[in-house]
Amino acid sequence: MIGSRTGRISQKLEDMRQHSPEVEAVALISMEGLLLAQSVPADIDAERLAAMAAAMLALGERVAEELARGELERVSMQGELGHVIVQAVNEKAVLAACSAEDATLGMLLLDIQRTALALRQFL
Repeated sequence: MIGSRTGRISQKLEDMRQHSPEVEAVALISMEGLLLAQSVPADIDAERLAAMAAAMLALGERVAEELARGELERVSMQGELGHVIVQAVNEKAVLAACSAEDATLGMLLLDIQRTALALRQFL
């Protein structure tokens, strides 16, 4: 069993990626865009994922505020080759996940929400 807090977080992300075929890459990111932990394949730059997720989050927060939609929970982007979803974990961190275009969005969202809830105990 992994003893450190960082090790437990990393293991939770790795478990999500291994047990959720919908998820290709996942990272825990600070609100400032700093990479806290990740489980990504070699072809994805985790630092770039962190920076892009923080940018998505900042824009999403502004849109939610400007359009009076309440507190932002999640930002989702769907492209020709897949999805990127950024889900709030708490006030300090977000979970960013990437999937292929054929992912079942409902299952992907469920996996992301469950992992975000589990990570709250470590932050």
